[in-house]
Amino acid sequence: MEYIHGLDFQTRLFFQSVGFGFLLGILYDVFRFVRILISEKRAFIIFMDMLYFTLCGFLIFCFALVLDNGEIRAYLLVGNLAGWLICYFSMGIASAKIRNLIRSQKRNIRAVKLKIRKKMVNSRKKS
Repeated sequence: MEYIHGLDFQTRLFFQSVGFGFLLGILYDVFRFVRILISEKRAFIIFMDMLYFTLCGFLIFCFALVLDNGEIRAYLLVGNLAGWLICYFSMGIASAKIRNLIRSQKRNIRAVKLKIRKKMVNSRKKS
């Protein structure tokens, strides 16, 4: 068993962690879409964020366990953070536009449902 890894192994592991961080950023966008679709209440958002960070911690541990024999090194965490930030500032901007579109459509659907309910209530009162 090798205790000190060479620079080539550490560099490869760093770039793999950047890619893994990017995937965690995509997972964060998925969680945000779910939050919008299900509920935008504060308690649900806190729950989803706690679930996301717990899942990320577990996944990063599994990543380190498989690729680096369970040794969590600082450059792995920095690589994950860098990948997450790259995703957030590149794909995150595009997904924010999509989320805003979904949010506005969700409001429009609620308004239509409310109009239908009012019509149904008014028709029942008349009969």
